[in-house]
Amino acid sequence: MEMKDLYKKRIVEWLSAENGGGKKLIDFRWKISEENDVVVLNNEKVPFTLKLSFDEMAVRIFVDTLIETAVLDLEERLRIYRSLLLLNYQIDLVKFMLSGMNENIFARVDLDLKDLTRKELGDALDLLLSALFKMVKTLGFEDQFNKQIVERMIETIIDLREKGKSKEQIVDYLVQKIGFVRDDARKIVGEILVGEAGNMEGMYK
Repeated sequence: MEMKDLYKKRIVEWLSAENGGGKKLIDFRWKISEENDVVVLNNEKVPFTLKLSFDEMAVRIFVDTLIETAVLDLEERLRIYRSLLLLNYQIDLVKFMLSGMNENIFARVDLDLKDLTRKELGDALDLLLSALFKMVKTLGFEDQFNKQIVERMIETIIDLREKGKSKEQIVDYLVQKIGFVRDDARKIVGEILVGEAGNMEGMYK
């Protein structure tokens, strides 16, 4: 068996482990399938399909948001392209790109397979979905994706709190890892942890 296949087998085992009660993405009960040597992950709590492709050195985790840009008028396309370039500068590890005939928006994380741990894979999955949250908010696509994306962000912040992170440390995570403006990050964390918002969706409008 090639090294690539060994790595893929190990990662699939991590994702298949019986940790369905966990709050991190890697602990979810994933429906796992394979299409043309690509591992496909689905879960009813996650609004996007995650796909993993492998070579000898890396695993690439990517998401097709199904947002088509080729059909948009020029002004809207330029707005989206500019926003994605700024997000690529702001967010660690996760990169946004266009792919396919309809120039769909994709998000991707590349991880070195050598010495990759289950924790590192889990952190990358959580960061990927957090970056998608940031993209949805930046592009103004809340109506399409708001409910499930917001729910996952709430769970991520509460999980950090339960692990002993202070409010300011959680704010730092949103600023440093996902590219939020600090004032916006403080507002989001405050409303989630203290319950100041009442209706969570309202704080993203």
